[in-house]
Amino acid sequence: NLLNKVCGSNWMDDASYSNGIFGFVNFDGYAYLFKGSTFWKNVHVGGDYYNAITVLPDGFIACKWKCAYFDFDGNKKWDVDVGWVGNGPAVHNGYVYVADYYWNKLHILKLSDGSEVNEISYGEGAYDTAVCGNYLAVGTWSYLYLYDVSDPANPKVLWKVGGFVEAYNVAFSPD
Repeated sequence: NLLNKVCGSNWMDDASYSNGIFGFVNFDGYAYLFKGSTFWKNVHVGGDYYNAITVLPDGFIACKWKCAYFDFDGNKKWDVDVGWVGNGPAVHNGYVYVADYYWNKLHILKLSDGSEVNEISYGEGAYDTAVCGNYLAVGTWSYLYLYDVSDPANPKVLWKVGGFVEAYNVAFSPD
């Protein structure tokens, strides 16, 4: 059943959920935020951030050519250049994992200030990240990687499997 509908002036590109708040980013340069099924507000993020979103308890990270951590009023906590981000970054234990398609990297940033603490290079574009417990999944052009992030700034590869044509979205199931 349709619970609510809000139209931007362009298309929604990514969605995220945390603590009762749904967030969507639109090519019109806004993040659209819902509390449950009720439209709450839209926040202007601009053209550098309308491709990907990750909602957090006190704000959200929005990305495209850059990533920025916004509070729910639209104030930036930090802002960092990245190549091109197609999907919302994963967050784990104070670190942000950003898949970068253009620079073929995984950027590992501190959640507190956006500073880059590490990066992992791939020979191809990185599309998406997902975290579950101490596991990080990264989808690239043709591979799926699984990392142990017990040390969140220094992921250790557990395995990788190939044969994909654009592993564009990755996710963990509940079991």
